[in-house]
Amino acid sequence: MNFDQAKELSFLVPWKTAECFTGPDCWCRIILPVEPILYNHPESPDVKHEYFIVDAGALDQETAEYFVDLHNSCLERIAQITPSNQELLNMIDKRNKIVSDAMVKILQEKPIDKDCGISQ
Repeated sequence: MNFDQAKELSFLVPWKTAECFTGPDCWCRIILPVEPILYNHPESPDVKHEYFIVDAGALDQETAEYFVDLHNSCLERIAQITPSNQELLNMIDKRNKIVSDAMVKILQEKPIDKDCGISQ
């Protein structure tokens, strides 16, 4: 699996938050799939890398937990939808795009912090 495939798969599986390498006292949280998604990087094809949705230093705990809850509740609702509800599925796809774009914007607006990637 390559990086792009890992990214696509991550949208279809539940997420969780985790502490960064600094530990529980750090302000930030990582977002990653509940079950690890491993991919091969072109520069090191023999090594498996774990895919993270949001890495250390990018989101505070409250925001990370909000995005995880939003994503996971959406997955639960999708699981209850029958194929005849295509219009609803299309609306969920649009919602996922909006959330993804919002996460990218938040990450781009945060200044870099030497201690943990990005400041609060």
